Amino acid sequence: MARQISRVRRDPLHPRWHFAPPANWLNDPNGLIYWQGRYHLFYQHNPFEPAWGSIHWGHAASTDLLHWKHLPIALAPDPAGSDAGGCFSGCAVDHNGLPTLLYTGVYPEVQCLATSPSGDLLKWHKRPAPVIPTPPAGLSLEGFRDPCVWSENSEWRMALGSGISGVGGAVLLYRSPDLIQWDYLGVLYQSDASIRTPIWTGTMWECPAFFPLGEKWVLVVSVAAAEGGLYTLYYTGDYHANQFIPDSSPRLLDYGAGGCYYAPQTFLDARGRRLIFGWLREARPAADQVRAGWSGALSLPGVLSLSTDGALHCAPWEAIASLRRIHQTLSSNQLSTQVQGSSMELLIRVDISSPVWSGVALLADSKKQAQIGYDPLQGAIILDCRPAGGLITTFPFPTGLADLANLHIFIDGSVIEVFDDNRLLASARFYPQNPHAMIAQCVGCASADIWQLEP
Repeated sequence: MARQISRVRRDPLHPRWHFAPPANWLNDPNGLIYWQGRYHLFYQHNPFEPAWGSIHWGHAASTDLLHWKHLPIALAPDPAGSDAGGCFSGCAVDHNGLPTLLYTGVYPEVQCLATSPSGDLLKWHKRPAPVIPTPPAGLSLEGFRDPCVWSENSEWRMALGSGISGVGGAVLLYRSPDLIQWDYLGVLYQSDASIRTPIWTGTMWECPAFFPLGEKWVLVVSVAAAEGGLYTLYYTGDYHANQFIPDSSPRLLDYGAGGCYYAPQTFLDARGRRLIFGWLREARPAADQVRAGWSGALSLPGVLSLSTDGALHCAPWEAIASLRRIHQTLSSNQLSTQVQGSSMELLIRVDISSPVWSGVALLADSKKQAQIGYDPLQGAIILDCRPAGGLITTFPFPTGLADLANLHIFIDGSVIEVFDDNRLLASARFYPQNPHAMIAQCVGCASADIWQLEP
């Protein structure tokens, strides 16, 4: 294993400040919590190979959400326990000073609990029996997993991801006085899978995140169907009488092609702000992941807020600016001769009134690896990662409000994240050739500030 970790660490496609496993498989972020001066991140992890299976909970801690210390595995399947089939997604809460994890054990799907009596979050004691051993009677469900737990009116509430057969994705609501005894309250909210516009909400909802933000409540769900996980949606609205009432139709949280951003989880930072992490899924074939020795990364932490029109805004974690090193300003058709490599931050200004495609191209050894910019013919921002084994993402951009589009872009190994005015627009994966030699070039009516970031 040490040899594999050393090889992964030298891989220029392995992210340097986006969280990624030291080796092997990562998927959903779990158990995010700020505890005694440190941020703790748990995550779905296969410690044996870079492929899904044998799901454990990996663990890491940080003081700034950028520099992480890998810690021993927190949860492992117990062959004689309720989680014998795997320790699936869940959350962490502070239960009167006792760190507590709630998560799904499989197969069958049941809700489990573990505590850290020492408070160090390193040693976890599992409750032998599940706290919710069966789904509600009388419902035909397509899933029963991924608890999201919060405190409300001196008791605990839990939202569980599910799907009602023949109806659509659903979130089930429970309550408890002690995290052990749970009562089913009903369906918090459900969708209609027969409706395909403005966006299909699938047949099952995974990894629900339900939380207050400003004057509203927000429900984030990851949409799944027979073909697997599709993308992540959110609703904003009101919550009363144990039901969620959306204000409007669902919206995409991230426009990245192929549902790159998936299964996000939120938590509160040291200042009480609502943060979010998402799993950034790979775009390369499984065989390439096996050869690389690792798979999966997490997004930058985002700071959530609501706009006046109810849209969920996600600003990049401000501490990323502390990693800035070499800086260069680029204008049209100029190459970044000073800043190069696989770790960059770009602030791009694009003239959206121009009749020509304008933005930034990423090159390595004079070959285009990706391009990001505004296409006036489509009236859209384009993130095209196809030259480097990724996908193309197109997302509409409203014109008439301003003459410039200001894109904030982060590149880290095989990860690209694109923001605009504190909105998360798109996440993507790409696999450039010779990423150490990668440079940027402004194209059309665009200019940019570019920084090399400390790995």
